[in-house]
Amino acid sequence: MFHLLNHEFDNNKSREEKASDMLAGGIAQKGHQCGMLWGVALAAGAEAYKRYYDKNMAVATAIHTSQLLVESFKKRTRSANCRDIAKVNWESKFERTLYTIKALAKGMVFSPCFNLMVKWTPEAVKAATLFRSENIKFKQPCFSCSTELIKKMGGSEEESVM
Repeated sequence: MFHLLNHEFDNNKSREEKASDMLAGGIAQKGHQCGMLWGVALAAGAEAYKRYYDKNMAVATAIHTSQLLVESFKKRTRSANCRDIAKVNWESKFERTLYTIKALAKGMVFSPCFNLMVKWTPEAVKAATLFRSENIKFKQPCFSCSTELIKKMGGSEEESVM
């Protein structure tokens, strides 16, 4: 989803997209929040950074857009967690292997994750572009724990908004 939204926004982030692969399977195959959510949130942050010179507005937009995306996702899936959606205990080698075999046997395009991505992409694009028509109200300055953490770790301004 990171790649699809970046493509929609004309953002080339192939290095960041590759780095986000570890978010698949609910963060490194742990079953937590779906990697699609992480991907769209990162893409929303990249677009907000590109669109707004004011970093406070970029951070507020990234947060607000991420909220809209989570709401859209949960409306479709009823959960944000990979283990609930895929119905797989990703930490079980047996279940992970069985899921992979089934997906490969049917073809990856028929896997539950791929099907979810196909169905949710138009909704995600719609939710991700709502910020263009909304007037977001926020307190100045706008802080985010993740933004501050990335800054302290030496990340760039863009990475801190993403």
